[in-house]
Amino acid sequence: MVLAQLWARENTREALFEAMQEKETYAPTGTRIRVRCFGGWVYGDDDVFSKHRAWPNTARSSAGPSYPLYDDMIQRITKQQSRLFGDRTEFTYYYPGARRIAEKASAPVKGRSHSIETNLPLTGQEEGVIVAVGGFTGGYTLYIKNNRVYYDYNYYNGLYYSLESPRLPRGDVHIRFNFIEDGGTTPGIPGGVGELYINGTKVDEVAMPEMHVSTFSLSETFDVGIDAGTPVSNRYRVKNHYPYTGELDRVIVRLTDQDAVASADAEGARADG
Repeated sequence: MVLAQLWARENTREALFEAMQEKETYAPTGTRIRVRCFGGWVYGDDDVFSKHRAWPNTARSSAGPSYPLYDDMIQRITKQQSRLFGDRTEFTYYYPGARRIAEKASAPVKGRSHSIETNLPLTGQEEGVIVAVGGFTGGYTLYIKNNRVYYDYNYYNGLYYSLESPRLPRGDVHIRFNFIEDGGTTPGIPGGVGELYINGTKVDEVAMPEMHVSTFSLSETFDVGIDAGTPVSNRYRVKNHYPYTGELDRVIVRLTDQDAVASADAEGARADG
């Protein structure tokens, strides 16, 4: 059995046979014919239903300019986010103050190797969100709970990638999440490996084979010191948005791309500085 698709002006027997006679067909079995679609806003019936169409890729239509209709809209929109920031690779967010920042105005980390880091003076009593973006439909959050650091990535409210540290020491502690983009497992979908560092030592690692291409949420925001919307993680309290209870000065996001893997010596030097 062979399946075929027809381009016809209407769903009638006569129109379907006319489409076959005019070879307006596409066979999804056997040889796969690549379909190219074009759109415009000045087409008339003569252009749409002409038996001798001047397609935009071979000749200029009498209706005027035509534009290709692509099937990778999300990927194309995502690429535009980087244009907001030019060649900027470092973003510093201070607390308090960095709250309810539109996701599209936050550091463009999707599909790119990056790091998120902070220095915290710890007494062992602290808990709460250090930085979060998105909500229950998707996003990421870095937080402290039960004297451990967690990084949770919420992939469409069903799949979580999580990293967890050992119990944290007291005193000044350098915390760093590192993501290495490696192309993931699905073409067109970003993915890679996540790492968690405490004072320059890697304490956990997780594979993140598929991640968001575009927006986490249309209404959730980027926040430092709190998860101001719906909870990104299903592992912390939601009644008060889990604010951080200790001292927090700033969070730094860096776009590292191919230089994502830093040596332990470099990590330690940054922690000491």
